[in-house]
Amino acid sequence: MNSTRRILIVIVVGLAVSGSVLAEPRNGATRWVEREASAGLAAEVQKLGRETDDRVWLSYTVPMLDGEHRLCCHRENDRGVRQACDLDDDSYSVTDVDELMPEGGRELQVYLELDHGDLVRVRAYDTQCRMEARPGTVYRVRRIDAADSVAFLSEQLRDEREEIRDGATMAVAFHAHPAAGKTLMAATRTREPAEVRQNAAFWLGITRADESFATLQRMVLEDPSAEVREHVVFAISLGDSVRATDFLFELARESEEADVRGQALFWLGQKAGDRVAEMLGKAAFDDPELEVKEQAVFALSQLPDGEGVTRLIEVATTHKHPEIRKVALFWLGQSHDPRALDLFEQVLD
Repeated sequence: MNSTRRILIVIVVGLAVSGSVLAEPRNGATRWVEREASAGLAAEVQKLGRETDDRVWLSYTVPMLDGEHRLCCHRENDRGVRQACDLDDDSYSVTDVDELMPEGGRELQVYLELDHGDLVRVRAYDTQCRMEARPGTVYRVRRIDAADSVAFLSEQLRDEREEIRDGATMAVAFHAHPAAGKTLMAATRTREPAEVRQNAAFWLGITRADESFATLQRMVLEDPSAEVREHVVFAISLGDSVRATDFLFELARESEEADVRGQALFWLGQKAGDRVAEMLGKAAFDDPELEVKEQAVFALSQLPDGEGVTRLIEVATTHKHPEIRKVALFWLGQSHDPRALDLFEQVLD
């Protein structure tokens, strides 16, 4: 597994949080009410909206996508003790560090918050994730079909409200049902708004990088938005396949867009290997754009186990551009590598 996938991804946005285990509520009792879905999820949401005149949560479980990801928040107290997640907090994390979560069944807990009948938030977490919530009512609905859930959530992907749109996209991504991947790939079409395409590409990269490679590749080459194209480079970097890495090399060498070349170099810098170091060193010298040269130097500094130090020293001592030499010296100073210290001693002498 590449180093990018090992990173604990913590994103503070209006997105998912949930779980089937409720911790002690903050200021009083949270009431759980069991319900049977009689006519599908959309009908159940409408029905509950008519029956309640307050803010409530509707919760249900569906099979969760297989994989090494754990979907929870990352909260600790001042003693470093892991805390329950807060349903009202707008943070979550996706991690493949298994120690953070116990082994258990792969089920996804989806939460829909209704305010006087209107959907206002979507959250989703691993059922092994411990939760706490404000005093109120959580309606736990049984017999929600996964395909029905994907269909309902897919209608929220284009919502103008970020806390609904982003939460629904992430929730769809972690559904095990085949319709989930198809829904996300459909959301990458150019007729969709840029933020919808970008969200879909991100979660495809997190959950289905290899399966969606052709779709992500097309987006980098053809999407009309420069911002989306750059963002998709990161999504591609999450794949472990040889073809994903090869495509990053192709983008770093041949893309006509400096920003795309720079992004490809940056994410290559999170991977190990002589081939990566050679590519980054070549880009530091040969790329026509000064900014891309600087990104290549930074990416060299990010290579694991000091793999980029030798080439950083080469850049710092032989590059024709003084600004690039300065950048290389800076990152060598941050490396604390003995080879860099030897170079500084020579310079000072």
